[in-house]
Amino acid sequence: MSDEQATFYTFEALVALNDDDLDEIVELLIVKNETALKKLDPSVICFKRKNIVKFIFLACDLLKLPIYTKYYAIEIFLRFSAAHMKKIWTNLLDVCGGSNSSVIGSWMEVEERLEKQIVLRALSSVQLASKLCSMHQFTKNKQLRELLAKYNLTYSNRTLVKSEFRVLKELDFRLFVPMPLVYVGCLFALLGKRLPLPSIREYYKVAVKLLDLYYLHTFEIFVVLRQKVSGNQPEADLSFTPKNFLHDDFLIVHNDFVLLSSATIVASVFVLNPSLHRRVVSFLNKALAIPKADVVDLASALLTVFLQLAQRKQLSTVEFSLG
Repeated sequence: MSDEQATFYTFEALVALNDDDLDEIVELLIVKNETALKKLDPSVICFKRKNIVKFIFLACDLLKLPIYTKYYAIEIFLRFSAAHMKKIWTNLLDVCGGSNSSVIGSWMEVEERLEKQIVLRALSSVQLASKLCSMHQFTKNKQLRELLAKYNLTYSNRTLVKSEFRVLKELDFRLFVPMPLVYVGCLFALLGKRLPLPSIREYYKVAVKLLDLYYLHTFEIFVVLRQKVSGNQPEADLSFTPKNFLHDDFLIVHNDFVLLSSATIVASVFVLNPSLHRRVVSFLNKALAIPKADVVDLASALLTVFLQLAQRKQLSTVEFSLG
């Protein structure tokens, strides 16, 4: 079984798998995760802005796309943006002959143009993700145009097609990457068979909401995580930015989908049944050889930020109560 096939297994399909097939998928995802961690691209995190994530989430929701499409769309958008920016920067260096002052002057113009294209590129990412996730129910140009018209935005069919091709070409037509939701689904399926964990679907629903929270509030969560690891406990600095993040070891944590999925699972179990979370942590530690402290720290940071935002009433319309 390829990692591409594993990427598109729905939760219900994962739960229904026999033990051997499930073990094979988990092994594939672990290997894929280890490989990805050896090829980290620090620039990707710079494009993970809350407003972009929220836009993609809302677009997928309004288009009634399968739940895993939005995560795939975000991963496509982030990878495209990083690759596209690098290409433009390299071209500018060649054109300007390596002159820093000339490059910076030209870059400001390029940055302004790219900013205007963000909505279009995000929509192209959604469209590509929908095609990858469903051969029969993918998002068509007409649907995108109707959605955009509600917000007084207009793009021609030609523009949408050209943008979609640009994203594909920039990524060298390589769109397959395992999503955190697939890791969550696989590990829950494993827990359901081996622990066993009762009411697994209820835990999964909470985990999905927490995963949304993670995507929308990544930097706040990592501020809290940093404080926990360092032993400091002041309130999180919500002005934390990708620039700070680039110079931190947490870049590795951000790209570790095995750790993220494990922490999300533990947090969801703690919400619904606190007495079980230690057993789940121990199981994941043995099954994945992942440090207990790492899982607990990230799960704790995730729940801490949820509580902080709930108290300040800053949870957005695309987030939900965990209850």
